[in-house]
Amino acid sequence: MSDPAKASRGLYAIDLLRFAAAFMVMAYHYLCSFALDHDPDLGTILPRTLPTSAASWALDGWVGVEIFFVISGYVIAMSAQGAGVGDFVQRRVERLVPAAWVCGTITALALLLMAVNPTFIAPRWINSMLFIPKEAQIDGSYWTLGIETSFYALTALIIMTARGRERLGQLAIGLGLYCALFWLVLQPLSGLGGGQFLERKYQLMLVTQGAFFALGMVLQRCAARGWTWRWQVYGALLLYLCALSLDAHCQERALRLARAVPLDAPLLMFLLGVLIVGAAHRLQPLLARHMNGRAVQTLGLMTYPLYLLHHTLGAVLIAALMHAGSGYYPAVLMIMTLMIAAAWAIVRYAEPLVKAQIRRAIQALRLALTHARPVLAQ
Repeated sequence: MSDPAKASRGLYAIDLLRFAAAFMVMAYHYLCSFALDHDPDLGTILPRTLPTSAASWALDGWVGVEIFFVISGYVIAMSAQGAGVGDFVQRRVERLVPAAWVCGTITALALLLMAVNPTFIAPRWINSMLFIPKEAQIDGSYWTLGIETSFYALTALIIMTARGRERLGQLAIGLGLYCALFWLVLQPLSGLGGGQFLERKYQLMLVTQGAFFALGMVLQRCAARGWTWRWQVYGALLLYLCALSLDAHCQERALRLARAVPLDAPLLMFLLGVLIVGAAHRLQPLLARHMNGRAVQTLGLMTYPLYLLHHTLGAVLIAALMHAGSGYYPAVLMIMTLMIAAAWAIVRYAEPLVKAQIRRAIQALRLALTHARPVLAQ
């Protein structure tokens, strides 16, 4: 039997979309967020001579994160098919942890070289290495890892407790209905604005992002087994819930930036991403004829370290270039290129080494637990 995780990596449309989404987020941070959002942590790093206007073409690049969540639901629906809970958890740890450790450590060392106070760096580095979701992280991009971990934990629970072929379909339905309860019932009754549902506690409870994961799972299930009218109705409900979440994000950004943030452009970009995810299997033969498979898969693997590395480290390096006399936009172009090269190097060299050590440790732990069960049962 083929490994579903390897099969998901073989979908070129998914890999290309991943990389495009990561580039969108990087462009948004460098060309919009640094100038407009005034992040208090980065305020001590970035010079005050940043441009005060954002690049319009990158203004809605933040929606790349929501596209990531849809892709994650799609890939998990593939990789969890037929998997035991131990194998599923091991694969998720091997996928998340090595790049997070490597990228977080690189960022911490760069901050030390920039003479940032170690008491600022140390707790953020530790929180990132231990995946502590409610505390400050070494890089702002790590905020999504807590949400991903919540989704993985829920999936592992379903794998451990549910039986039958439709267990992941049941998870997608349950997660979507759970989000619908909050968005369509509790949120109107509570009187809270949509933006308030973006608070960290709601994110970690999968209230805000759960519909994105569920939509990805539905897209994968129906791509493999066909769209019945019931799944079409349910997919439409999930799209509506995703639109509510995107609108809440626009509301929150509008309040923070004191400017209008329309929903139309990010929603259209998101729908395009959903269309590509849903058509990934059908696009595969066409893309396979015209593209180098190994190069495309490498781009897909580069997405994760590129996402984790670009934000704070990018600010550090842009600031260093500006202090050396560079203009802002030449500095951004150079650092974008450097971040992509660094992501490739991490995928090629650093991540495999760390992953091998983690795999050995997990296998040793699983072996010890296997031997311990008969003893404990006595």
